[in-house]
Amino acid sequence: MPFPQKPLDPSQGAAHWFGAELRYHRKRLNLSQNELGQRVYVSGDTIGKIEKAQRNCSQELAEALDRVLETGGTLERAYPLLRAEADNPLLEADRLHESPVEVREQEEVPGRLVNLSHTARSEEDLTHMLRRDLLSMALNWGTVVVSATTTTAMTSLVEVLGTDGASYPKTGSDLANISIRLVNIKNLLQRSQFDQAMSRLPSLLNQLKAITHDVSSNGLQHRQMLLADAYQIAATILLKYGDAGSAALASYQSLESARSSEDPLTIATSYRTVSHTLMRTGRGHKAANIAFDQAQALTQLAATPDILSVQGSLLLKAAIAAATTGESQSANSYLSAASTTAKQLGRDGNHCWTGFGPTNVALHRVHVAAELGDLDEAVAMAQAVKIHNVKLPDWRARFAIDVAAAHAGVGSFEDSLTYLHLAESTAPQELTAIKSVSLTVDSVINNGTDRLRRQAKELSERLEQSA
Repeated sequence: MPFPQKPLDPSQGAAHWFGAELRYHRKRLNLSQNELGQRVYVSGDTIGKIEKAQRNCSQELAEALDRVLETGGTLERAYPLLRAEADNPLLEADRLHESPVEVREQEEVPGRLVNLSHTARSEEDLTHMLRRDLLSMALNWGTVVVSATTTTAMTSLVEVLGTDGASYPKTGSDLANISIRLVNIKNLLQRSQFDQAMSRLPSLLNQLKAITHDVSSNGLQHRQMLLADAYQIAATILLKYGDAGSAALASYQSLESARSSEDPLTIATSYRTVSHTLMRTGRGHKAANIAFDQAQALTQLAATPDILSVQGSLLLKAAIAAATTGESQSANSYLSAASTTAKQLGRDGNHCWTGFGPTNVALHRVHVAAELGDLDEAVAMAQAVKIHNVKLPDWRARFAIDVAAAHAGVGSFEDSLTYLHLAESTAPQELTAIKSVSLTVDSVINNGTDRLRRQAKELSERLEQSA
């Protein structure tokens, strides 16, 4: 009598997920490990070890398995994650201890960030669990509908996420030039010119990955910091176009590069991207906790403008994430902490590309109020915002979109359309990237006067043409 096969736990990492998928498809066709092995020219023992995550699978074998098992390309698409996991010893699939750790209640100290909303675990456990979440999200790629031009750029970007730069000519350090190019891409992103930013990322990422010699220890750290930044941009843009799976992969790679750099600010900004990705995929509670934890960690460092700006942006991310889950008390607490940080900073700015400052906090108060359904309050708060103080096009457009939605929600359709037009004139790609905009436009079309309906329909047609 044969021994029963060991149950597989796909949540333990990419290799375990891959093995579970392989076993599922093999059994679906009623094939033994030996029978499948014969069809792809490997031993049955090799198939068994791959299923149990005890042996790596090559890309060629993954492709052969897809053909034989008729998976539709599932295993080949998962291969980049297998490679990323195999290249990182921290991701070896040792089982996590899921038991919570007791924490003593902390005394609240004025000026100190305190969070008792979730159970404490070791940092390594939390990081490992976070990697699993990102890998799991990345493996569930879905179809994204975009224009033909955008499809070409996205395909190039997604492809480079799964490579190690081996196809790019090996180079020495040219980090100064790459830094300048990355600054230019960040400027494009803050102007909401997503297509242009996305088209420039693949070659930059490949070049960074290909730098393998003539790099000092400081140069290697700089390379990892640049990689983390580039992956953050990739994740942000991919989320704009609805590709959450690839965005999760980019977020994962950003975090790995950041941790390798050991630079506190780079690590914190990568976690902010991870938090954003989690929030956008319905994991608001976890996103809020991660963002808050990283903001709290920065309190241990000197309160420079860079540190304060990144800390404040993390608190604002936590506030939005909490609002998406309806946790109004937590959201407002995070906003208050961000306001305190902004006062400590003393002025609006764009340190570390955050756009953080007192005005930015005010914009987020409007967003959080609207997210929580307090539309009248959102409209009232918006009236107090001095729009000329919002210097960055992406923030100005997003603020206008939030206010437009709030006005539509309270029946002020003319004001709603006015703010939509402001967003369009400021950063038109933000209108097509934020899916809720279509709901606001439809609300004006369905409920506005004849003049407003006509103008809203014209706006809708322009958005469809540019999508």
